[in-house]
Amino acid sequence: MTYNLIHKTIYEYAQPVTVSHHAARVEPRVLPQQTVENFSLSIGPMPAIVRPRVDFFGNQVCGFSIQEIHRHLEITARSRVTVAATTLPAPALSPEWEGVIK
Repeated sequence: MTYNLIHKTIYEYAQPVTVSHHAARVEPRVLPQQTVENFSLSIGPMPAIVRPRVDFFGNQVCGFSIQEIHRHLEITARSRVTVAATTLPAPALSPEWEGVIK
């Protein structure tokens, strides 16, 4: 099954902000049963610094800083993801938990 996803985060500040630092973790992961067909991230106002990285758990992180006066921040992630059907194990075939604890 293929999904088209849009995730939008909006910050509205009560007072003007001169500098703000953020870490967006919104990019879908590539997994054996999941394929990322397309991903885009838009940020407004435009960040002065963008530093992508991978965190300890393997998630893509987009670190960024806005270094102009702003009262509004909008982050929009658009993704197209295909997920393969998976067959779950039959519960009746699993051993009792007491039998696997040592």
